[in-house]
Amino acid sequence: GGVRGRNFSIKRNSSYSIGGDGSVGTMYLQTFKMLVYIVIGMIFKKKGLVGEKAEDILSEVVIKLTLPCAIISSFVNSIIKIPVKEFVLLLLSVMLGFFILSIFGKISARIICRGEAECGVWEYMILFSNNIYIGFPVIQTLLGKEALIYATLICIPCNALIFSYGIYLASVGGK
Repeated sequence: GGVRGRNFSIKRNSSYSIGGDGSVGTMYLQTFKMLVYIVIGMIFKKKGLVGEKAEDILSEVVIKLTLPCAIISSFVNSIIKIPVKEFVLLLLSVMLGFFILSIFGKISARIICRGEAECGVWEYMILFSNNIYIGFPVIQTLLGKEALIYATLICIPCNALIFSYGIYLASVGGK
C-alpha cells in the first residue's frame, strides 16, 4: 500500500521506505547535511569569518547559480513528460491557491496587525514560504526527482508574485 501520484509514489511498508531512493536513512542524512551547513554558517558568522558582503555574494550564488542548476538538472535528468493540459491545470491551481491565501492574509492581518507596515509583512509571510532552501532537498529526498519537477513548476507563479506583489507588500508602510 501507499500513496501513489501520477509518476511517483510514497511507499509504506514495514521497512519504513519513504520514496526518493527508498530509504528513511537518506532523508535523515540529507537533513543532517543541511543542519551541518547551517551550523557551519552560524560558526563562520559568529567568528567574523563571513562579512555582510560575503553573505550577499553567497545568497546571490545560491539564487542565481545553484538553484537554476538544480532546476535544470531535475528537468534534464527526468524521463517524465508533463502534458500541456496538466501543466496549465497545475499553474491555475497554484494561482487559485495564492488568491485564497491572499484573501486569508488580508483578513487575518486586519485582526492581528497593528500598523500598515506590519500588515504588509504579515500578508507576505502568509503568501510566500521559504520552500526553496529547505523544501526542494526534502521533496527530492522524500519523493524523488520527478516530484521536484512539479515543485519547480509551482515556483514559476510564486516567483512572479514575489517580485511584483511581494515587493509591494514588503514596501507597504515604508513609502
